[in-house]
Amino acid sequence: QEHTTVDLLPPCTCRDSQLDGVDTRLGADSNGERGVMAEAKKKKHVFSVKKSKKEWREQLTREEYRILRRGGTQAPGCGEYNRIYPKTGYFACKGCDNPLYSVNSKFPDSGWVAFDQCYWSKGECHVGTRRDGIGIELICNRCAGHLGHVFYGENHTAKNERH
Repeated sequence: QEHTTVDLLPPCTCRDSQLDGVDTRLGADSNGERGVMAEAKKKKHVFSVKKSKKEWREQLTREEYRILRRGGTQAPGCGEYNRIYPKTGYFACKGCDNPLYSVNSKFPDSGWVAFDQCYWSKGECHVGTRRDGIGIELICNRCAGHLGHVFYGENHTAKNERH
């Protein structure tokens, strides 16, 4: 599907189009688990995009590589995504173009881009999780790119989940 890049700041790229066959649901599974953690416990995931360190370094800028492949964090308040709220489209992984979040799931936060709901399709969440010593790390379910962390119970939105 064709889409237009709005901005190119890691870890996501905003695309100006709609997706067919993608659900933005966020609900409890049969065990009562919510959101991305429920999906993470279901099965071992195999990433469909695999590249060498050299290939990633050729594709990404130094800063993009530091964030997506090394788990770095952007400085708070940097980047255009903190200031723009597109009316249509979605945010995609900078590493593999996997659709991650609808523009409708973005909300104002304390310095970083924040979302409260990720995309699902074919019964699988587009955003995965793993424990990383800091908390619950969010990763792209296609290329394992670092997206940030998930936080619960902050009451920023009705979904009570911040990505």
